[in-house]
Amino acid sequence: MSGGWLPEPSQSANYENQAGNPELPMPAETVIPPVLNIGWAGVNLRVGWSDTATGFVLQGKPQFAPATPWTDIPGPYLQGGGEFYILVSPMGPSQFYRLEKP
Repeated sequence: MSGGWLPEPSQSANYENQAGNPELPMPAETVIPPVLNIGWAGVNLRVGWSDTATGFVLQGKPQFAPATPWTDIPGPYLQGGGEFYILVSPMGPSQFYRLEKP
């Protein structure tokens, strides 16, 4: 339609699945990892995250250098106070942590 109140599209695209039926592309799901909380639990450090964030794996590495790989810290993780968590001795080696969703 020309001359109406809606401009004509300058670009268009056709999307079909393998059977030739119309199909819209779905955007990839963005997963935002929960925040890690680190604090004292008696004489240990507690590294935790919300227990509503299921399916995440805690990973660590001793140096924050690109060549140093992240390694999984195996579960099962402790659970309490609305969090999954691990306890870490402050006398142990330094460690950087992150959460990853496989």
